[in-house]
Amino acid sequence: MPQRSKHSKLFPLLRLLFLTLIFTGIFCFLEYVVELRHELSVFVSFLVLPFIYLYYKERKSTGGLRLGGLDTGFLEGIGIYLVFAGYVFLYYLSNREFFERYDKSGGELVVSLFYTALNVMSVDFFTKRFIQLPLGKSYGPKAAVGLQTAIWLTAHYPESLWLGELMGGVGVWVFLGFTGLITGISYERTKNVGGQMAGHVLLNVIVAGLARL
Repeated sequence: MPQRSKHSKLFPLLRLLFLTLIFTGIFCFLEYVVELRHELSVFVSFLVLPFIYLYYKERKSTGGLRLGGLDTGFLEGIGIYLVFAGYVFLYYLSNREFFERYDKSGGELVVSLFYTALNVMSVDFFTKRFIQLPLGKSYGPKAAVGLQTAIWLTAHYPESLWLGELMGGVGVWVFLGFTGLITGISYERTKNVGGQMAGHVLLNVIVAGLARL
């Protein structure tokens, strides 16, 4: 009997890991076999498909998929990313040449921001709504925040390659780890991933604006 109880307690974690492997496999197929644009591969694999899965899973109990309303939690999500933007701005003051390399204008800028938005919203949705929320219900907030932070770091590996030039090899991982932890703690309180998705998009708009200054 105790053995069965132990297995049932592990089931939510194993199910999430299994689904994560499936979505990662789909991502690899789209990215390397189909050769779909990177941001679209991320969007389909880590937002569209998990969204559909959660919608059909939760529609009977909640009536649909909830991302959080336009409340104080939404504003908190945006505010957190504005703080991150302020931190990035300090680097801008000391290394403007780095940002100038990413300067875009006109249609190129709009297209770049569009695809970047798809990419960053996917990361927030997957780590918070798909991973952290169900884990928190099964294992508590500390385990949920910790695991989503680990997945957050893994998801940001491509960004670490170019951002490391600005912040340094250790500095970039400290920054990414800090952002993953803080957004995880915030989400645990507010359960509002919509605000974080909007804030993450806004952060990248601000960075694009710095490149244009």
